[in-house]
Amino acid sequence: MCSSRHNDVSRRKARRHRHQLRIVAATGTGLPRHRRCNQRNFPVLAALQKSPEPHARNAANTIQHLWFNVESTFRGGVIAGDVEEKTQKSGILSDTPDLTTIRIATMKERMMYDVKDLSVKPGKKVKLTFVNEDFMPHNLLLVQPGKIDEIANQALVMGAKGFETGFIPDNKNIIWHSKLLDAGKEEVIEFTTPTNPGDYPYMCSFPGHHIIMRGMLHVK
Repeated sequence: MCSSRHNDVSRRKARRHRHQLRIVAATGTGLPRHRRCNQRNFPVLAALQKSPEPHARNAANTIQHLWFNVESTFRGGVIAGDVEEKTQKSGILSDTPDLTTIRIATMKERMMYDVKDLSVKPGKKVKLTFVNEDFMPHNLLLVQPGKIDEIANQALVMGAKGFETGFIPDNKNIIWHSKLLDAGKEEVIEFTTPTNPGDYPYMCSFPGHHIIMRGMLHVK
């Protein structure tokens, strides 16, 4: 009986934390520009960071990271400013016998990569530029076939400490990875494609992002 009552209390707390998380998110993160407001609910954020629910804690830490680290890098602290955006080509930019040059960027407020399929020859030298144009932090990992969910679950349980390592777990199935990039940042990665032909997935390992932030590198 006591165990059942304890479980009921835990479920009610989890539901309340999920509701509070939606309130915090409505203060400026994850909503379309015209629906955002400028108020920040710090007491609720602090409560969520102590939540027994891992997803609530991770999301709260993400919001704190955005408020105090990301937004401060923008003029006036505004992420979604009315600035005309310059469109830049992504995908395979050039392909010579010695080098394949690739650009992959995130899509602003859509939590997606702008390139989802690439084809490169086995054992080919590649220079890849990864650009984060979204307001949330993202990374880019190339992993062995069939290993996305395993690596994503490892990144999830890292919790708030994941920010220290960019949510890159210690896993031999990660072929290469970028850093965790804040909004507007980019990184150049140089690597050689696997010698074994196959379909190698790439993903964002930030908790929860891998579900839709993924693509495929076809080595053939």
